[in-house]
Amino acid sequence: MVENFRPDVLQRLGFRTDAMPHINPRLVILSITGFGHDGPESHRSGYDRILQGFRST
Repeated sequence: MVENFRPDVLQRLGFRTDAMPHINPRLVILSITGFGHDGPESHRSGYDRILQGFRST
């Protein structure tokens, strides 16, 4: 499973990452965020246009 939600969204949708291996032991979970899983900006959504604004020139 590949997901790119903010850190709290997957849990709110009812997908607990600690329970998923019990449902399907072969499941591989990849979680990627635009601003990281923790830190001061982790609550932000990482859309392409937002991230382009943060690009260094």
